[in-house]
Amino acid sequence: MSQQKQFHHAKALGAMRYVYQRVVGKPLLVHFVMADADKGQQNAVEEIYLNKKAKADLP
Repeated sequence: MSQQKQFHHAKALGAMRYVYQRVVGKPLLVHFVMADADKGQQNAVEEIYLNKKAKADLP
């Protein structure tokens, strides 16, 4: 179940990051993250904000 949630969280975070950069013109900087006990949210944040491939996906 966590993997499915991680996928959805990652898609939502990626979309938010993309829209923020398009509107503001700067990358979204994340300093703190709060997640519940389920690893899906934390894994999604790591996938989107710490993964070098994800950074390269931005236009």
